[in-house]
Amino acid sequence: MVEVHDTSWMRGVSLACEAGGPDVNVHSYILQLRRLLGKHCRGPYSDEVEGFALVLRIDGSIKQYHAEGVDRMRRHKKDKYLTADICIPEKRWKGVTEMGFRRYLSSAVKVSLETCAGYLKKQKVEVDLNRLLLDYAEVEAKFLGFQ
Repeated sequence: MVEVHDTSWMRGVSLACEAGGPDVNVHSYILQLRRLLGKHCRGPYSDEVEGFALVLRIDGSIKQYHAEGVDRMRRHKKDKYLTADICIPEKRWKGVTEMGFRRYLSSAVKVSLETCAGYLKKQKVEVDLNRLLLDYAEVEAKFLGFQ
């Protein structure tokens, strides 16, 4: 018997989050960004990689990741997706204005997408980065309230 996996969630860009404690109070922004990514960044942006699974790792009172930016990219060739962690230190969300955090988060996701595309390019995998960034520009405009 062949096991069948539902890989539809891996198409386009998905966003998950691991918060380092109950004091990390940014979930509403992350949920909004996740919905916008699901709506506007559907992909696939490559024949070999159908999706980008981004995971936010946010420092909190219980757990710290001691990093900032894109970390630990892993390509899953069989299921045709790439995962990447986006580490966010406490100083980037604690005591920061709503718009300040939105700008930071939006920029971190954009940089991670560009970094993922660069990683794949080194592996000789074609990625339609222009289309991906155009789709993300729509997400960013809505997330930052410019539309």
